[in-house]
This record gives sequence, structure tokens and C-alpha cells, in this order.
Amino acid sequence: MIREATPSDLAAVLEIAADGFKGEDRIGPAWLIRKLAQPGTTLHVESLGADCVRGFVLIERYRPGELVRLIAVAPSHRRQGVGRALLGKLRAPASAWVRAENMASRAMFENASWNLATRPTRRKGEWVYFTRLRSPS
Repeated sequence: MIREATPSDLAAVLEIAADGFKGEDRIGPAWLIRKLAQPGTTLHVESLGADCVRGFVLIERYRPGELVRLIAVAPSHRRQGVGRALLGKLRAPASAWVRAENMASRAMFENASWNLATRPTRRKGEWVYFTRLRSPS
């Protein structure tokens, strides 16, 4: 079940993020709380009941669409469609920057029918840009 996150989900979200984002990509509680305080930013979780958060997506609204700021799935729940389901929460047009070397994330976006829009861009590493112009039917 995908739902908007509650304060009780933050510990699980940070645990999943700690596994998924390392080094300069690492996020902490203060960063996440600041992001969530920004207008147009929402956090959704995919869970099995109240106590089992399997993944999350942090979405920022912009004109004319939405941006995936972060998406991560707990290691024990990867390759089970959790990431694809979370991407389904976004309304088109939507976009996301993904590290070029993150083949698992790239495959998730491609399998969810997102389009690779540009070649890798240099900016603290190489990144690729995915878009989805239409919502899935």
C-alpha cells in the first residue's frame, strides 16, 4: 500500500536512505526535515501495514510537473516492483536525475516506462535525466 508518510515513518525512511545513499549522496534527519518543510514537497511510503516500510519517494512539485528528489527501496524488498509502484505516485510531466553508474535505478525508471532524456551530465559525478510526459494508463 502506498500512502503519504507520517512522522512515525521517518526512522524507517532514514534507515532505507542510509543503505541507498552513500558518501556525498548521504542524507540525514535534518536535511529530510528541512526538505519536508518546503512547500510542494511530499514523502510517500510503500508499506505492508504500519510497521513495515519497504520504500519511499520524496517528490517536489514544480511547474509544470513533479521531480523525484529521492527514491529508495529496502534491500530485502528490491526487484519486487516496489520502486515502480512508488514512481506511479507521480503525475506527469515528471522528471528525475539518476547517477549514471546506478544501473539498478536506471533499470527501475526504464521498466516503469520513463524516458532517458539526455546524455550523462557532469555535476558532482555523471548523472542522467529521466522524464515521463504522460501518466500511465
